[in-house]
Amino acid sequence: MRRFLLCGVLVMALLVMTLPVMACQTAWATEPVMAAGPEPAAGGGTAGGENPGNGVASGAALGVQTPDTASGAGISVSQTVPGNPGPNTASTAADLQAWFDAHQDSGGTVTLGGDIWLYPGDSLIADTTDSDNSITVNMGNHSIFVSGGELSLDGAITLEGGGDAPLISEVAKGSVSLSNRVDIEALDAGSCAMSVFGGAELYECTIYASGDNSTALIFKDDGVPGDTAEVAACDIETDGDYATCVYSGLAFYARGSSQIIASGNFAVSVNAPEVHVME
Repeated sequence: MRRFLLCGVLVMALLVMTLPVMACQTAWATEPVMAAGPEPAAGGGTAGGENPGNGVASGAALGVQTPDTASGAGISVSQTVPGNPGPNTASTAADLQAWFDAHQDSGGTVTLGGDIWLYPGDSLIADTTDSDNSITVNMGNHSIFVSGGELSLDGAITLEGGGDAPLISEVAKGSVSLSNRVDIEALDAGSCAMSVFGGAELYECTIYASGDNSTALIFKDDGVPGDTAEVAACDIETDGDYATCVYSGLAFYARGSSQIIASGNFAVSVNAPEVHVME
C-alpha cells in the first residue's frame, strides 16, 4: 500500500511541474502573432473587404501570422466594415461617381448595391475614351434613375442587369448622353434596357434586350416642342419572342448607319408614329 501511495505522490508532483510548460506550449501554438496590417476601422474590423456576419474574422482575414505561416510574410486580406460598401460596390450616386473617377484609366467591374438616383444638380459622368481598358457596371436588379439630373457615359462602358425597371430610366426630364461604345444590356425576359425622354443623345452605342417580351429602348414624349427620338450609329437589338427594339411616342430617326435588329417570333423593330432612316 505504501508503494502505491508513494507512486501516486510522485505522479502528482510530475503533473504539477509540467502543467506550466504545457500551458506555455499550448499558448504559443494557438495565439497568432500580429503582423503589420490594415488599421482598425470604426465599428470593428479593418477597412476595405469582407467581415463575417458575426463580427469576428479569422486570423487570415485580420492580417495575422500563425506558427504555420510565421516563416513567411503573413496573410493580409482587406475587410469591409459591415454596412459600408466594399471597394467595388456602389449604392449611391456619390459612391458610383467616386468609383468611376478612380477607375476611368484602369477599368474594372463595379456592382450596384442599390438604385442610383440623379436629381436636379446631380451628375454621373464617366469617360474612358483615353483608356485602353473598359468598365463594367453589374446592375443586378437595380437601375439608374434620372430625375432631373445628368447622366453622361462616354467610351467602353457596359451596364448589364435585369429587373422590373429599365436599367436606365429617365423619370423626370434631365440630360442623358451615351456615346463611343457604351453598351447597355438587359438580360432578363420582360426587362428593358433604357427608357428616356426625347432629346436624349445616343451616339455609337449598343442597346440590347434579351428574352421574351423585352424592350431595348423606349422614347417617351415629354411634350417639349422640337424634341425628337434619335439614335446615330447605334446598334439596337432584341432576342426573344414579342420583343421590341424601339418603342417611341415621338417620330423616330435612325441616323448614321444604325442597325435595328429584332430576333424572335412576332418581334418588332420599331413601333413609332413615324420612322425615318437616314444615312
